[in-house]
Parts: sequence; structure tokens; C-alpha cells
Amino acid sequence: MRENIDELGSPDPTHGVDTHLEVLQQALTDRLDHGESRSVHHVRKVDLDDDLHRREASDYGVDVSHGIDPVEPVYEIRQEAIRLRDNTTVELPPGTYVVPRTLTGTVRNWTLRGTGESPNDVRLITTGGNKPLVDINGGRNVRFQNLTMHNGRDGRNAVGLTVTIADGLLIQNVHHTGLSPAEGNTGDGEQFNRQEWSLTVQVTEDDGVAITDGFVKTSPTVVGGHAENDSTLASWGQHRGFWYIRNSRFENAGGDGCTYISRTPGGHRFDNCVFRNNFASSLRVGGGESWVRNCTIILDREQANRTNRVLTPETMGMNAIVWESSSAITDAGRNRAGGLVENCRIDVRSTGGSIGHIHVDGSHGGVIVRNTVIVNQTDDPSIRAERPGSSFMNDFERPADPHGMYLENVRLTGNGDGAAIDIDGRQAVGVGVCIQMPNGGATSGIQLSEPSCTEIDPTNRPPLYDQILALQNGVPAAPDIVGATGGLLGGIGAVVVGVVLLLVAIVAIGPMLLAKFLLD
Repeated sequence: MRENIDELGSPDPTHGVDTHLEVLQQALTDRLDHGESRSVHHVRKVDLDDDLHRREASDYGVDVSHGIDPVEPVYEIRQEAIRLRDNTTVELPPGTYVVPRTLTGTVRNWTLRGTGESPNDVRLITTGGNKPLVDINGGRNVRFQNLTMHNGRDGRNAVGLTVTIADGLLIQNVHHTGLSPAEGNTGDGEQFNRQEWSLTVQVTEDDGVAITDGFVKTSPTVVGGHAENDSTLASWGQHRGFWYIRNSRFENAGGDGCTYISRTPGGHRFDNCVFRNNFASSLRVGGGESWVRNCTIILDREQANRTNRVLTPETMGMNAIVWESSSAITDAGRNRAGGLVENCRIDVRSTGGSIGHIHVDGSHGGVIVRNTVIVNQTDDPSIRAERPGSSFMNDFERPADPHGMYLENVRLTGNGDGAAIDIDGRQAVGVGVCIQMPNGGATSGIQLSEPSCTEIDPTNRPPLYDQILALQNGVPAAPDIVGATGGLLGGIGAVVVGVVLLLVAIVAIGPMLLAKFLLD
């Protein structure tokens, strides 16, 4: 189990390596690097003096809006200067770049890379209102690497990246800084798109892959009510593949929460991420092929009120993980089952109100929670699941089978007086569940067996476990996590097993990589 919390809110580099994901990311990197090495590929190293129009920050007014020294040089990127052209790598040296209009197009084998020592050395900003910096709609094999998107300090020039491609997206070591604005409302009329989502990603092929590694967004938000802030991550009805998000940190998201990704046919898989003080929900996700593994989630509404500008006291509270399915975007996104929460720690200090720190909406089917700790200092329930079919999110239709909940090696602690487990109208089984809540801790709707505050290794899991896990389409078993906290594997044995798994995976995917190289 994940017992410790990094107070700085950083992913834990000692927490373990998912060898399957390591191999998958290396395969994607090799594919992109292979494309760069081909004779038809053009690597454009931008010359700041010859290639781009240079002005001082005060000429653009970004000295005031973005807090840049008035005489600092700023370089303008226009569509004709840096095109979305197939088989092209654009390398930006350290500096501040203004993108006045969104770079749009369809592209294959394209990379945008900062060449500084850190992502903060290359900053991309805009003027004239909020917009995506880049909007790619179609293509494959795209990479963004080692750069920072900057909203500025007044929230009037918020930016993001929007990418819809068939397969092969890598967003690596990209940061997002500056103030995130509200939508302009504090009432009923919802106005979308005043603030851009940080990353909007859709992978259209069923087996297509996008990977985000090392993304950081921790800057403050002007927090409005529901739908008055765009989320940090978004996917919509075209997403049918897999988006992996790993080694990343998310803080201070506003009214629509940190992730708006529950209404798609595709999967979202989080590994070794930290979520801190996000309003509404840290993770709003749909099951089937989605998981949350090796993550830390911290909810401290009182601290968030000091960090962010909260427009109204009645602004919604905070939830850690919400599993839901909905037909609001696409029928293919509804009636999902098969969520997984594994080896996570959720630390709940104050929320302003929560529906449950792991909450399963009535629109969603079964979920597994295993090797996870929830420290609950509130009167909100730690784990809650609604009756199937009780939600307006999918027009009160019953979600796909199975509907059950399976908990294994789950520790529920804290001084809060809320319920430990509240399950309504679902088969629910708990094995090795430890409840240490002196002021609360009530349970309902679940059958608990082998209660233990020491990790156990169940030998006879119920059929429900296999039924839910089978929907994940390739979740690594617990022994595939090398060096993870909580006694899964460790020491020399972990290294040996990890090497064996790596070799097996390389042998398995070798022919597919060769085919990809030849085709691309």
C-alpha cells in the first residue's frame, strides 16, 4: 500500500516501475525517433535572429499581462514560420515565444521540442484572448517535449494543446503555468471555452496510444461554480484508444475539476501521479479500460481557499475519484463497467462537501479497489457506490454488468465521523479490509471477510473479481510492479523479475515495432 505522502506534491520516483508502461513508452519513443532519423525527415533548429520576428515584451503588452521584463525579447511564431508539416521536427532554443493565432492542421511524424535544460527555458504564450496554441485534427506520430505553456498572470490569455490523432502521441516534460481564469460567469448561463483545457487528447484508433509523462500544472485558478472552469485534461467522443498519464502533478483545478474524461469509449490510465486540492473532482473517469494506480490524492479545501481565488463561498466541494458513464457526449461512452483503483493513497483533510472519496455513480458498473489507503478527516463517506440505474447521467438506465464492488487490502483510517463504506444495490465484497475510524467508520451494503490490518494474499477471490478485471483489457497483475511500496516486490528479486518481464515484452512487441517502422 502507498503509506507515505510527499508534502511537496511530487510523484514518488521510488514507488515502482510499471514495466508494461515502460516498454510501451519506449516503443513509442523509438517509433518517433526512427521517424526523425529517416532521410525524408527535416529537423528545423530555429534561429532566433533569422527565422522569427523579434520584439520586446512591452511591444506586445505581455510585460504587464504575463509578468515579463519590458525589454525581454519575445519571438513571434506564425503559421507560415513553423508549419504543421509532415516529417518535421521543430526545435526551439530557450526564450519566450508568442503564438498569436492557433497553429492548426493535420500532420504525421511531427515534433515540437524545447532545447533548454528544463521545460521552463522555453515558454509559449499568446495574446488577444484564450486559445489553443496548437490544434491538430488528424494524423499520427506527434510529440511535444520540454516546454512550458504560460497563461500569464491575469487569466486573459489562457492556452492549451488540442490533439486528435489516430495513434502515437507523446507529451513529455511539458508544464503549464500562470493563472487559470473562470468562464466569466458566477451564475446560470454557462459559457464554455473562455479558459482552454490544458491538454485535450483524443486517440481515434481502438488500439491507438497517447502517453503524457512528466506534465505539471500547479498554478492557481479563479474558481467559479459548476462548468465555470475548464478542466486540466479533457477527452470527448472521438477518443477510442488509450491515453496513459504518468509521473505528473495536478493542483488547483477549478469548477469542472481536474479531468473531464468520463464520457468517452476509450481508456484513461493514470500511474504515479499526484493530485492536490482540485475542486469538484481530482479524477472523473469512466471504467472499462481505465485505471488509477500508484497515485496520491490530497484534498484540503481550507488550504485551496488560500491558494486560489474562490468567487463564491458555495462553490462545490472536492472529490477524489468519481467513476461515471454518460450519454451526454456519445452513446458509446455510457454504461461502462470495470474501473480499477490500485496502490493509491487518498488523504482527505477538508472538502467543503463530498459525495464520497471513491465514488461510483449510478451510471457506472463495477469497480475494484485494492492495496489502497484512505485517510478521512471529514464527515464524508470514504467509499460510496450508488444503486445501478439511479443516475440522470445516463437517463437512469442500468449500466453494463457487472455492477459489483470488490475491495481487497483496503485501509480506511482517520478521525472523521463519516461512513467507511456505503454501497447501495450492488453485490459488494471486501477481503482484508481494515477500518480504523474511532469517530465513524460505519459500513453498509458490503460483505466483509478476513478483516485484517495486515496485508493478506487472498487465495479464493470471488468470480466478481475476475469479471471486473477482465474488462480492463490488459491490466498488469500486481507482481508486474517492480519495487512498489507495500511488499508487492522488492530488492534483487524485483530487479530479476523486472528484467525478465522487460525481455518478454520486447520479444512480444518486436515484430509489431518492425512493422510500424516499415509502414511509417
